[in-house]
Amino acid sequence: MTETKMKPFYDREIQKELFTWWAGLEEHHRGDRPELRRCATPDAVLLTEAYHRARRKLANAGLNVSKNHAELATVIGLLAHVRTHAPLKKGKSLGAQMAGSSADGAPVSGLRFRRLLQVDSRDQIYRRLMGVIRLLNQSVDINLLANDAYYWSPETDNKVRQNWAMDYYGHAPQES
Repeated sequence: MTETKMKPFYDREIQKELFTWWAGLEEHHRGDRPELRRCATPDAVLLTEAYHRARRKLANAGLNVSKNHAELATVIGLLAHVRTHAPLKKGKSLGAQMAGSSADGAPVSGLRFRRLLQVDSRDQIYRRLMGVIRLLNQSVDINLLANDAYYWSPETDNKVRQNWAMDYYGHAPQES
């Protein structure tokens, strides 16, 4: 399996289209951001024109959008809550961003982080990640968020949770 198939949001064309769509929430489709922000679940996101506009753009860039609609809806809905793209170093996960980089403590507390890791449904992870985005002052690496939200799975012990834990506790050991 190639890197692109395993991590589609690391593909340059897909990243470019995702960024263009996300930036367009402010410039071209001003009503899309508020509409998506009102969606309480990924299923609600699926019913918006904004979701389908993003899905078409990403399909044109090479993302397989024929399945995994709930996963993509999670990504699209969460990105509407991000105001600033804050790129992290390659190889890091959203866990590093939740841990922060200051001595003042992690933006996401250890307790909140542990509860995030215990979530067992896509609707719960969607709501919890909306809270995380707020705690990060709406400044998130959109590619990491997209990849982690897309591949987070309630059914399996997946790599997303493991990567979050390694990066979070590696950067914020005082939060354990």
